[in-house]
Amino acid sequence: MTIAALFVGASRIAAVTLLVAVAAAQTPVRINEFVAQNTLGIVDENGEFEDWIELYNSAAATVVIGGQWLSDDPARAKWQIPANTTIPPGGTLLVWCDEDGLQGPMHANFKLAAGGESVVLFASDGTTILDRFDFGQQSADVATGRISDGDSIFVRLPVPTPNAQNRQSGCGTRDYHARAPGTHVAELALLNAPSIGTFPTLEVILAPTNALCGFVLALAPAHVDLSPYGIANEVALVDPASLVVLGLQPADLTGSARVNLAIPQQPALVGVTVFAQTLIIAAGAADSSTAIEIVICP
Repeated sequence: MTIAALFVGASRIAAVTLLVAVAAAQTPVRINEFVAQNTLGIVDENGEFEDWIELYNSAAATVVIGGQWLSDDPARAKWQIPANTTIPPGGTLLVWCDEDGLQGPMHANFKLAAGGESVVLFASDGTTILDRFDFGQQSADVATGRISDGDSIFVRLPVPTPNAQNRQSGCGTRDYHARAPGTHVAELALLNAPSIGTFPTLEVILAPTNALCGFVLALAPAHVDLSPYGIANEVALVDPASLVVLGLQPADLTGSARVNLAIPQQPALVGVTVFAQTLIIAAGAADSSTAIEIVICP
């Protein structure tokens, strides 16, 4: 099924319970999400705002992760996960990064640097790296995480989801951004519920007032550096291979542009997920917006 078959008037363009102990090298546990500057988010058992890391088990069975290590330094394992710690199938484990092990078993002996460093999962030998993510400058109370649990694509999530699924919960929309803060200044939103048989409005704001805005949809998310294609400092947050243009609109004097998304009255579309972003051309230069995940409602 293509997006063109789902949305009226879209035109396609070519575009560039069993308990198992899993061997270290085969662990299905991944670094799933983290916040390196928690000021107003969740609190730990002591009511304190601390940085955190979420681990996710993609296996169909419970995994014993006790004995493995976490660190903010790829050259040195720092904190060993307590013995016999497990993560259920499709479940998560939250670790507080606060250098305060006296507050509980899941409090690591390191903090995360908001200016950028690494999150590393080591095997029980303290040497073998099982998973690693290097990050740059972080914003307060914004998570960096996989677009969906266990996915290969990392993005910024303005609404963190500790110990919850990394996806839109039910129908509606969810914002996601490029990993580097400030990469996309223009912001995209869907103004109405994306229900079948309706025409909700996609709106981009903060675009240059003389810009031409191209609203696009894709069946999958992405995080593609566009600099090799001559578009410096930009990242495609939708899959270019499934890109569909909904419309081209000029930005008004406030830097806003809008286009209607026509959703057919087809019950089979309920629950379908698509991803949207706006491509912006102004003064001969290319720009783009933040992105949204859309799950179609009844």
